[in-house]
Amino acid sequence: MSWPHLCDMRWTPEQIQSYYASGIWTPRGLDALLAVHAASRPDRLAFADESTELTWSALEIRVRALGAGLIAAGVAPGDVVAVRMANSVDHAVIVYGVAAAGAVAFELPPDSSSAQVGHALLRSRAVALFADAEPTEGERTALSGPALVACGSETVAATGVPDDVELPGQHPDDVAVLVGTSGTTGTPKIVMRTANATLAMARNVVSRTGVGGEDVVLVGAPLSGGIGYINGLCTAADRGATMLVPHANDPATLFAFIERYRATALQTVPTILRRLLAAPQAATADVSSLGLVQSGGAYLHAHTAALIESRFDCHVISAYGAVDLGTPSMVDAHHDTAEHRHETVGPFFPEAEVALLDESGARVPDGEIGEVVMRGPNTALGYFQDPEATRALFDEQGWGHFGDLGRIDEDGYLRIVGRLKEIINRGGKKLSIDEIEGNVRGFPGLRDVAAVGYADPDLGERCAVVVVTEPWLKLLTVAKLSAYLSQRRVPKTLWPERVQTVDELPLSPQGKVRRRELRERLERPTA
Repeated sequence: MSWPHLCDMRWTPEQIQSYYASGIWTPRGLDALLAVHAASRPDRLAFADESTELTWSALEIRVRALGAGLIAAGVAPGDVVAVRMANSVDHAVIVYGVAAAGAVAFELPPDSSSAQVGHALLRSRAVALFADAEPTEGERTALSGPALVACGSETVAATGVPDDVELPGQHPDDVAVLVGTSGTTGTPKIVMRTANATLAMARNVVSRTGVGGEDVVLVGAPLSGGIGYINGLCTAADRGATMLVPHANDPATLFAFIERYRATALQTVPTILRRLLAAPQAATADVSSLGLVQSGGAYLHAHTAALIESRFDCHVISAYGAVDLGTPSMVDAHHDTAEHRHETVGPFFPEAEVALLDESGARVPDGEIGEVVMRGPNTALGYFQDPEATRALFDEQGWGHFGDLGRIDEDGYLRIVGRLKEIINRGGKKLSIDEIEGNVRGFPGLRDVAAVGYADPDLGERCAVVVVTEPWLKLLTVAKLSAYLSQRRVPKTLWPERVQTVDELPLSPQGKVRRRELRERLERPTA
């Protein structure tokens, strides 16, 4: 596949030059960074899962073999190679091997439906698919080019690749990775990122976490998403830290990995952290090696962060940002106060341009609330083959819009206070209220519907719909609504988990649904 020089979409020549001069961008892609660690620390553990451990030198051998095997199979530089896999050492080998072949890795959520995968393969014109499970016939026929299908890296790897063989490698300013969004619709968006922009996110994060080459980092989030890909695969390549990538993220597995490998840092999502606190192993597991817990993907309540710090005797911080945009700010794990760590998303990164804008697009004065926007070296290019969605994300001045409302406090720290558009954040998956309501509205007998998130101790939020029905529709149950949505092939992530009928929806004077009032009703204790 031939890609245009897409850097011009997001950065000027002057910006590109300054990013290289500052060191936030470098001439090396993932495969070249891997080679540095293989030469400087060949025997240090690079990746481990439940059954496999690879040192940096062993990892490079497998990566080069896979890169050579992809080329021999007909994969050309710039071709898209889809990856739909759970966390594993093999997942890491494949991503680095795709980079060594000069191809573009397309990370698909492991829970993507077959229809979603097939559509994504067709849209991206992917020539290869790596998957844990045997692909369906529809997924196979959706592939183009050599149509390579494999259930693991070793089935494709070439044998006896000489050390002096030069593979195309990954150009750091070309499109390096496509990241499928969490799949809240049948046609999820596809985020385009260069290697340098993605590595810049990792470099920004490690500048505030302090993670280095001697750390052992447990990745408790999918490698296919922002936290796992950026803080796992990219941090490993950039810093040479050991990455633990267990297949499962249940508490028993995570505690076992912390004890076995003496993990020094854990990177995960709030839902997993709440489950760790509630697990029986929390009282007995030896977590004395753990110095840092980094949360991301959703809001981590300050009370939960304080409990983790107290229980595990470590520092807890949250990463703020989005894989389809970037990371504007972050707290410092070791130098910021507990209040700043738990209640703010930190000061801005030096290279990032960040502003808070009012509804007219003008900057708001310090201390006042505005929408968070950013430009900088770690932003995404936009959405693949979706210029309309890209224009909605990035305005004409190049500002990327988070949709979050924030204010800068007297210490220069960004505090997030709300969102421009309501979403439901279910365990880190961001569900669009508009999509939920649109799917439900067609149910026979519904006059009106409002989707709303309600608090849940495990997932953070769950999805409910409050409905107004015609008189003849006596009772609408979750089961009836689920059956209807299943027939319409609506993804389960968009199925409401609670239904409440009311005589009318509460509205503001402007005619908008008072969702906060509905949420309070749902969360009110019953007698």
